[in-house]
Amino acid sequence: MDTTIFDIEVYKYIVFNLSYPFFHIMKYLDRLGLMLLVLIIMSNFSMVYPSDFTGDYVLYVYGSRSCPHCHTLANYLIDKDLKFTWFWIEDEENLNVLKALVRDLNITQGTPTTIVYVDNRPTAIVLGAIVEDSFWKNIIDNPSENLRIYYGDKLIREIPIPSGFTEKYIPKNPASYDDIYSYAKGTTQEDPLEYLPSLILIAVLIGAVILIYLRRR
Repeated sequence: MDTTIFDIEVYKYIVFNLSYPFFHIMKYLDRLGLMLLVLIIMSNFSMVYPSDFTGDYVLYVYGSRSCPHCHTLANYLIDKDLKFTWFWIEDEENLNVLKALVRDLNITQGTPTTIVYVDNRPTAIVLGAIVEDSFWKNIIDNPSENLRIYYGDKLIREIPIPSGFTEKYIPKNPASYDDIYSYAKGTTQEDPLEYLPSLILIAVLIGAVILIYLRRR
């Protein structure tokens, strides 16, 4: 037998045997008027929701492992799928850069401290863990020509952007995303392959629905 034809026959055999039990299950569900409900559940299961935050921006965050507010902010940034880079001040070089920022701009030293860049320019410094979408969207969508400084969600003052800002105040030792995810969630980042069996099951169910539809035509 030709190899290509053999492969096709094997594939059809596997698909049929996998789909056969689900075909009968979906047939009875259809009779009960529940097929629509099943389709809605499956579509919601696989739906990917885009981030609410768009544009050319990035948040540079100074944080400490012992800081509860940093933990809160890290969770928020991950959950909202914001673009950020994280710097631990336990790293001496990162701490020295933060101290220089505090000294030169005459701001309070603390964590988390977030520097917001929009269109490759620093536009705001935020002291504290703000977890309100509207606050971050306003900063990202309405960048200032000056550097705005916030204590919490309160705008304190605006200053001209210091020359050489990036070279002076953005460190070279960022934490890895996996490190921040583990810190925020208490676990490692989920492996997408873990969902492979569920995705295969959904594909089989969809195949069964199509078979039912074709048989009823």
